[in-house]
Amino acid sequence: MVFIIYNGSRNWQHAINTLALGSLVAGSLGILYIKYASAYVSPREVGKQRVKSCQIELDPLKLIKKSAERTVARAQHVQIVKDQLEALAREISDRKEKTYVEWDECGWHYNLDISRSGILTCQYIFVLDSLNFCFWPTKGLEYEHLAIALKNVLIGDPAAFNASNLVNIKESELQKWLPGVDIPLIHARVTALRQLGAVLLNSYDGLAIKMVEESNNSASKLVQMVVSSIPSFRDESVYNGEQVFFYKRAQILAADIWGAFGRQSKGHICGFSDMEEVTMFADYRVPQILEHRGVLKYSQRLCQMIVSEEEIPAGSDMEIEIRAATIQAVEMLQHILEKNDVKLTSVEIDWLLWQEGEKLKENIQKHHKTRTMFY
Repeated sequence: MVFIIYNGSRNWQHAINTLALGSLVAGSLGILYIKYASAYVSPREVGKQRVKSCQIELDPLKLIKKSAERTVARAQHVQIVKDQLEALAREISDRKEKTYVEWDECGWHYNLDISRSGILTCQYIFVLDSLNFCFWPTKGLEYEHLAIALKNVLIGDPAAFNASNLVNIKESELQKWLPGVDIPLIHARVTALRQLGAVLLNSYDGLAIKMVEESNNSASKLVQMVVSSIPSFRDESVYNGEQVFFYKRAQILAADIWGAFGRQSKGHICGFSDMEEVTMFADYRVPQILEHRGVLKYSQRLCQMIVSEEEIPAGSDMEIEIRAATIQAVEMLQHILEKNDVKLTSVEIDWLLWQEGEKLKENIQKHHKTRTMFY
């Protein structure tokens, strides 16, 4: 059976034209996916888009895992070294101390109202993860600088992230949020905020927390809602003629919500009951530390590009293989740890490895360089 996922186009003629142009991708998952809404759809239009009745809802988290597994099996530039993976699992298993940091252990994030309504914290996280990408080549700009800057903006003006403000935001206003910083991909960031504002205004009374409520305690459902309605979160590629799904920022949004509210149990609106299904967040830092640990082995050409800091194009085979292998390696690591009675989700393993990568980043091989709005 073949499913057609029809992603928000306003008429079937457009879909047929898209098919004729060859934008339809057939994968071994039995999915035909018509890519209509690009990451730069007008924010005014995006708020009006609704998932059509012809869209077959599939679990995005399963799509991520299956497509990563397929990609790794065919990869030419990246391999997973199982012996090194097992050695890393043993090291984590032997650690006596806590193996990862809490979501806001470093004090970077806004979370002042989590014991009350949580409205501003949710709004903050949606804004943060709309902007959580591409922190290079700007020197001195890292994730924590963005998180802290947005926290300070919201403390100074609790209405700053109102959807009515986001939908009309200009580059000059975003620049004020990060003063003195040459913001990379600033146009893409403004577009992402406008899309977010439009969707929240048109569908959720302007409140991100209402979108979370509608997910019914499911991280998978929240990811599906986000990628279906906000084009800037549609983190997808094509590898060997088959679609590959990553959804890094949509997944990290769900994890940030879960982490911010203290990993609440089911019943709390942010207490997702399926967090164990969320994958790691395929970006720069985790593959960097996994390559340093010998878990990922790169081809000679890929190594040369990373050492020389040559840009690896978004959507290239090399870039897709790095991300897919990182997801697959962490999934394998999680299963090994589980057999050793170490109960960590892939999200928590991501946090653990990311923190280690942050500590060692100046003393190990540089991460790969890809200019993209997806991570």
